Amino acid sequence: MKKRAKSDLERVRAMSEEEVEQAAREDPDAQPWTDEELSRAMLVRMEDFLPRTKKAVSLRLDADVLDGFKSQGRGWQTRMNAVLKAYKEAHNERRAAQ
Repeated sequence: MKKRAKSDLERVRAMSEEEVEQAAREDPDAQPWTDEELSRAMLVRMEDFLPRTKKAVSLRLDADVLDGFKSQGRGWQTRMNAVLKAYKEAHNERRAAQ
């Protein structure tokens, strides 16, 4: 049985471009980045963070975090590893800059 999408695509498709843009402006989670945020942004390529070797670990995660990665389908563990590696690299660069 296929899961039903939580979005209301029919309603969104019926909206005008102006209505879509207004809804985006009013959404606190969809605000444009500030100049400061853009200056700190970095391009992350998945290939740069793909593991060459892996270690098996036991890890406790919040259910919503795990479900979010799993919902993206096959390769969720590799994507999770890439996110963690990008975080580690970003913090290593910040530490080196201080």
